[in-house]
Amino acid sequence: MKIPPEIRIFWWRVINNFMPTKAELRRRHVIQESHCEVCGVPVEDLYHVAVDCPVARFWEATNISSPKTVVKAQWEAPQEGWIKLNSDGSFDTESSSGAGGWELRNCNGLVLAAAARPYESLPDALTAEALAARDGLLLAREQGHNKIILEVDNLSLAKPLRPNVADRSPIAGLSLGPVPKPM
Repeated sequence: MKIPPEIRIFWWRVINNFMPTKAELRRRHVIQESHCEVCGVPVEDLYHVAVDCPVARFWEATNISSPKTVVKAQWEAPQEGWIKLNSDGSFDTESSSGAGGWELRNCNGLVLAAAARPYESLPDALTAEALAARDGLLLAREQGHNKIILEVDNLSLAKPLRPNVADRSPIAGLSLGPVPKPM
């Protein structure tokens, strides 16, 4: 599998804890404070940046361009008995590659699962967003969840996912129909 160099470097930095989080910069005596500028928690470490922060800045660290506007909003918990799936995709026009990430949280905000993966040979950002949502739904079903709220930040993806909306977009084959049950 061919992986673009910037993706390989990014994941090498994540695995080896060489991401410039505020906690890591404080440990190296570059800065004095390690709190998260977005939500104010005392320690901004890699887990917090990628998963725990209500406005996770995980995709900003990849340097992969994305045409969407980020709106900072407070995460809202699902009702008891439901889980919330947040997904996001990114796309690089030069390499036609991208990445997707997703996380599952319960009604208390506890992260139940999270994952990310690279994508190759993508036509556009919308496809990256749709693949991330699809892969997140597959993960949720594999984990045995049936009551799932999908939250995406791309209106072009959100519209065809609404009930009773005919979808003739290029992603129709990725988004139509129920999510298959795991075998």
